[in-house]
Amino acid sequence: METDFDCKLKVGFVLLNESDVSPTRAYLQRYDNRDSFPYKNCYPGQLTSKGYEMQTENGKMLRSSYVESGFLSSTPLNSELYLRADTVPRVIQSLQALINGMYPIDNLSALEFNTQALELDPIWGYDFCAKSRSYSEEFEQSVSPKKKQLDAQRKNFSIILHRQFGTFSENLDHLWDCMIMHKCHGYETPLTKENLELEKDFIEKMSFIYAETTALNGTYPTLEKKSRVSIGILLKEWKDRWDIAVMQAKQRFSINNTGKDTNSNDVEYHQSISRNLSFHKFAEYSGHDLGLLSILIAFGFSQQNWPRYSSLLQFELYEEDNLKTEPNFFLRLIYNGVETPFPFCGKFSIQNSHHLCPWEVVRDYLDKITPTNISAECQNDRNPGENDTKEDYSSRVYSINKWEVVTILLAILLSVGLGALIGYYFFKKNKNIHPYNDDLVGESEESWENNLI
Repeated sequence: METDFDCKLKVGFVLLNESDVSPTRAYLQRYDNRDSFPYKNCYPGQLTSKGYEMQTENGKMLRSSYVESGFLSSTPLNSELYLRADTVPRVIQSLQALINGMYPIDNLSALEFNTQALELDPIWGYDFCAKSRSYSEEFEQSVSPKKKQLDAQRKNFSIILHRQFGTFSENLDHLWDCMIMHKCHGYETPLTKENLELEKDFIEKMSFIYAETTALNGTYPTLEKKSRVSIGILLKEWKDRWDIAVMQAKQRFSINNTGKDTNSNDVEYHQSISRNLSFHKFAEYSGHDLGLLSILIAFGFSQQNWPRYSSLLQFELYEEDNLKTEPNFFLRLIYNGVETPFPFCGKFSIQNSHHLCPWEVVRDYLDKITPTNISAECQNDRNPGENDTKEDYSSRVYSINKWEVVTILLAILLSVGLGALIGYYFFKKNKNIHPYNDDLVGESEESWENNLI
């Protein structure tokens, strides 16, 4: 399809809030007695130095695309940026590294970032919704030929590794994740010297197995049904934000050309506004590899590898630069620097314009994979007692009487006291045998495979 119009970038979205405040001092947490804390200033699961550097490079790339082009201001503004991360430290650190790459630290400023309770946050990628958990449990019990084949491959690796080492952690998820992290940082694993070929085979095939298993789970019982109660909850938030940008642009055009507000009777527009979703030119979401892969699956990408280390998924909303008629809008997807067409866009995709997909087409698709009523659709019909919508979860967690509180506090105090005594004894006996490693602390959440297709 040939194009004869110009577009201007309207909204930038990046996967990985609103006031300007200047702090007078920044604080860094440190541990006074380094000898009594084996991980020094970090603990397992923190972002490594290499991961921080990679996210900073991602930020520099975004700076070139959005800041130096003039789309964003030269200094970070809460009124322009919406920053979102879950509460896992390495995820917050990744977002901070990316922002530092976009905006070199030349003055002291405060940027807000938004979080949610981890167990209720769809950006995590796991099943926090009761209905989604029900689907996943059914999937685990399913006997599709492809799932049986993947399960057999996992079991085969367990047998091979057991023969190689005699005993090992049977949690292949953590073993695979840990091995990838070591290889990405240039460190040896137990297999490096013992069986280098097995190490390579394990990393490559387990990456494939996990990606395929996640894809099967993400489309069970159907892609639409699973997405609506899992990652689609996050995509609904994105859809609402894009809707606001589109409707506000149409509103300005209408007022400028007719003197009337076309959004005055638009129910969905006012519902989006009522959910406190204000317009930001740029939104950055920092999450996990599983969440990113779940988004790709929800958008219909059937052949994907596990997201590589420090992957970056970008969405760009464009407005047709036309002053005579109401503007059209288009969405563009970039994955790890590669322009990638939406699978569902098909003949509607504008090939000569960087795979732009008309917003109406994207929106129709998002309507299918995002919930209309989150609380209602999250309900587990088969086992109502397992329901954990945000409202249900809050009421269940916080409906504790005073005697339960006293009991819990006593249990905590006893546990802490006993733990302190045991810990003191342990460190007194072993204070000289704790290995330290300044360069490599904890395990990585990310993986190393390259591209989408």
